[in-house]
Amino acid sequence: MCKNIGWRVKGFRNAQMHIEVILSFLLFMGAILAVFVFLNPLIKTPSPVVDINAMQEKIVGEISEKVGSISVITNVDGECYNFDSSYVLVYGNEYTEVHFLGTRKYVLYFSEFLEDSLVKNHDSGCVEDNYKFGIYKEEMLIPYSNVEGFIENYNLDYEGLRDLLQMGSEFRITFKNLEGVVKLSGVKNIPEGVEVNAQEFPISVIKNNGDVEYLILNIQVW
Repeated sequence: MCKNIGWRVKGFRNAQMHIEVILSFLLFMGAILAVFVFLNPLIKTPSPVVDINAMQEKIVGEISEKVGSISVITNVDGECYNFDSSYVLVYGNEYTEVHFLGTRKYVLYFSEFLEDSLVKNHDSGCVEDNYKFGIYKEEMLIPYSNVEGFIENYNLDYEGLRDLLQMGSEFRITFKNLEGVVKLSGVKNIPEGVEVNAQEFPISVIKNNGDVEYLILNIQVW
């Protein structure tokens, strides 16, 4: 009978020790988990592999517009040309004239995103032998007003723009001039502790008056 009681006491103590070991282990794991959760914001989270080139194509595609143009070459720098009724019937009489100073070349741009030049070298009385028109062509250009509108949409409705472009990752964009001065930028803050992928792309934008400006498109993705 005493042996029976002794065995039970010993078994109870062994079970108690086993439970204490399990509890100690659970407490240890809980402490480790708490430390990990506390330090996690300070640890850089690896970002998913992102094709920034594909994102650049989406952004440029969104801000680009089809713009028509005709080149005009005059015999003398600054000489007139006659954009007569045969052209007006096809292309209209509202266009942006750009004269490349020091040359005999003019470019006439046709787009609703550009301003109609108030002062043009067009002269209905200009002698036809004084100038020659090139071929009308259309190309995808980036109006500066579209860049401004894109940044405005980014700052006012980021989620809507992100869904429109079907961006799977968070992103921030900045447009800088060739000297690195920021011209336009998104205001979204990048969270601490995340790995950021960044890349820059040269682009050219056309202003409302037809002048071309070269910019750097910076894309940051996380």
